[in-house]
Amino acid sequence: MKLRTILGIGILIFFLAGGLLSSRFMERTCTPISKLLNQAAENTDPKLAQKAKNLWDSCHHSIATLADHTPMDEVDSLFSQAMNYAKNGNKQEFSAICSRLASLVDAIYEAQKIYWWNII
Repeated sequence: MKLRTILGIGILIFFLAGGLLSSRFMERTCTPISKLLNQAAENTDPKLAQKAKNLWDSCHHSIATLADHTPMDEVDSLFSQAMNYAKNGNKQEFSAICSRLASLVDAIYEAQKIYWWNII
């Protein structure tokens, strides 16, 4: 009986630690991307959007293990649209797409974030 209790508590602690680590990872990867995209939207700066895209591409496989793929596919599509608008010089559309991208990346992070009521 004691072994089962200890094993059960150990498994719960393991999954809690895994959830906390994955939440922290998503925060550390999505927050800088979102900040860069917000700055790119405010300044209409394609270089900042390219930096955000490079960060996104470098973390894409890791994020894909934790997050839903539908918003991730939308982020990929919006990044290509933003780069096309930047090449064409359409600043208003570029800024709007960057704002939408920042919101979507924030939503991906929020979906993986652990709140105290999720633990209880």
